[in-house]
Order: sequence, then C-alpha cells, then structure tokens
Amino acid sequence: MEIQTQQHDSLTELLVQGVLDNTWADHLEKAIDEVARGRSHRLLLNLNKVTYLSSAGISVLLKAHAQFQKIHGFFGVSDPSAQVRQILKLTGLEQRLICDADVVRRSSGTMLVTSSPEYRCVALGDVDFEMYDLDPQTPLRCRTFGQSERLANRSFPEDSSRRVPFVPETFGLGVGAFGGGFADCRERFGEFLAVAGAAVQQPAQAGAAPDYQLAREDFVPVVELLYGLQCTGDFSHLARFERYQAGHTIVLSSLVEQCLTLAAADVLALVIVAESAGLVGAALRRSPATAQDAATRAGNGDDAGLFSHPAVRDWLSFSPERVFPRSLALVAGIAARVPVAARAAALAPLLRPIDAEEKLAGHFHAAPFPFAPLKKRRLNLQKTVESLFDAKEPQGVLHLLGDFRQISGAGESQFVSGACWMAPLADIAVEG
Repeated sequence: MEIQTQQHDSLTELLVQGVLDNTWADHLEKAIDEVARGRSHRLLLNLNKVTYLSSAGISVLLKAHAQFQKIHGFFGVSDPSAQVRQILKLTGLEQRLICDADVVRRSSGTMLVTSSPEYRCVALGDVDFEMYDLDPQTPLRCRTFGQSERLANRSFPEDSSRRVPFVPETFGLGVGAFGGGFADCRERFGEFLAVAGAAVQQPAQAGAAPDYQLAREDFVPVVELLYGLQCTGDFSHLARFERYQAGHTIVLSSLVEQCLTLAAADVLALVIVAESAGLVGAALRRSPATAQDAATRAGNGDDAGLFSHPAVRDWLSFSPERVFPRSLALVAGIAARVPVAARAAALAPLLRPIDAEEKLAGHFHAAPFPFAPLKKRRLNLQKTVESLFDAKEPQGVLHLLGDFRQISGAGESQFVSGACWMAPLADIAVEG
C-alpha cells in the first residue's frame, strides 16, 4: 500500500493506493492517527486507486469517522473506485462516508463539513450548502391580514387592525405594534417580524428603540397588525451556507433563488439567520395610522401619497448604503418566481421585486443583532432565535429592498454565511 499526503489549507488529504485488507488496515490507521495528532481536524481520504476493501478496512474507516466526529472535525471518503463504492453501498455506508471532494476542498473551514447520513453537500454557483431534511409533520400554511395597499394613502381606519398571536410554531411579518388595540398603538405602528416565539417591532417614532416580546411559559407575543402575514407549520429543509471563496459575500436575491431551487418550490417561506455584510432597506418614520381623513389632509395640504415625492422623505427612511455590517441578522419572509403562480395570487399585494431583473418577488423583514458565531451542523430554529436575545438587544427592523439605481444605488443586502430554514407554501388564505 502507498499513501501520499496533500495539504489544502486546514484540510489534509490522504491518497491511498493498493488493497485495504487486514494486512494493510493497521498501516492506514496509523497514518490517520498521525493526521489527528498533528492537530488537523479535517481529513479527506481519496480511495480512487484502492482495488479491494475488506471488513478490516471498513473498520478503520468507521473508527476514523467516529474519531473526527468526536472532536467536531471532518472525515470523508472521496472518489472511491468502483469496487470500493460497491462495497460501501452494499454495507449501507455510502451516504455516511462518501462526500464531494470539490465542495470539501473549497470549504474555508468556517463551515464545518462532516460526513453524516443526515445531510448532503450541494454547490450552487459560488455557494456551498449543507442540506438537512427536517421531516415536516405539518405542511407550512400562510394567512394574510389587512390591506397593504392602504399604506400608500395612510388610510387605516379604527377597525383596520387585528390582534394576532405568534406562538413558537409560527413566523410572520408586516406593519404592526405591541399594545392594547388600535388607539393604543396608533402612534407606534411600524415594521415587525416574528419568528419561533420572538417578535421584534420598530416603533415609527423618532429615536425609538426596537421593542420585542418573547414567549415564556403561557405568555406568547401578540401583535396589533395593520397588515402582514403569518405562516404556521413545519419547515422542510435547513440549509447551512457560505461562499467558498474567503472574503466574498452572497446577495439576498441569489440566496433566495438558490433556496427556491433547493426546495424545488415556486413559492417559498424562508427564515434566515446569517452574518450580514450590510443590509439595504427602509423603515417607517411615522405611523401610517396617524394620518387624518382625506378631506382634512387635503385642507392641510398633506394629501400626497406616502410614496410620492417629497412626502416619502417625511414618512420613510431609506438606507443610502449598506447598514448593520458584521451583525447577525434574523430575516423572515416569502419569495416567489415571476410570474407568480396562480395559487399564490393572494400574496401579490405583499410581493415586490427583489432582484434587478425582476425575476424574483418577495417580502422580507430583518432584525440585526450584535454578531455572535452560530453553532455548527444542524440547528434548532427556536433555540437559535432564543440565543440571539441572550444578553443582546435587536438593533432595529428593516423592510429589505433592492436599490438598483445605476450610479447611486446601494444594491442589495449581503450575507457572509449562515442558515436558512425553508418550506414550500402548501396553502395560502386571506383573512380580514
């Protein structure tokens, strides 16, 4: 048996040639131990030129797999010969041990790739994904509330709000506030998002800090909602992602498009927790529920629509450049390919173009937090969201937008690495 060693930054690759039987198993085991003792936690075993694999050799592979799993490292078999692949397939170890060598070599090490039957590695464009199937018990269903088109004319009457609880099994976003009814919330309505038992809202008042509610015991967050949506059910996939080239980022529209592809969906619900390289969006400066009736506004010379110029400057604040870089962003929203499928017509009032070519439409809100590293491997959404609030405060809430003006446009929100929970929407209902 011949073993050659190649080093790829933090990854050690052993190229093995010959037969892997009881005679040579100990030789390979010693080579693997030398790698581990050399403090390399990432090992790729190239078995392309191994012509025979016995049970003794399989035992070495399983022992190495367990050894590197124990230290939260990586061990994988790449490019197995036809004979080796057949043996691993017959013994039920193909999915557990064999990995994509190109994905592993490109990984910077900030995403800990491990060989495990619970996920698969997928490369789309310049982004590497670890895909976990979450085995959903309940399809994800969406309900929309209110009339978002009222925002343009600030025409929300007293009976236009609705109290919506957000239990841990739901997520949502829109324009709302915390309080005891429309009158109590009138001055504070602004952007909010709710995920896994946590709701964050940005009061539309000068200098106001974002407020939040967390589910505790029998208490659940309740939002007085002018308009928005709520999704209930289980996510079907978790995707850990990162750009394989250090220092590069991924824009929101590219991430959304890749998630639509990974989930094989035309309409998708999505929650993202990721390191931000800067967010681009807008937030209300004033509550749209404070506007007087149309006749009074006209008499005061204040009858311009919220999105008309120059009124828009008084009502909305835009990020002229990317904000909250190096934060950990919690993002929730929905996305669809354009043209939007007929079954998703109820979402149309909430969808906006999110890419320069207008091939994608979506609605996303983001709450940035001070940066903290995410745990590796499979993540629990509720525990991940809870960790964001541990001794930390949300820094704001933004409605994410793309600014594609040729000269002065800020572009899109950008991310470095993180996790996406996703599921196709099984059903969409409209509620008053």
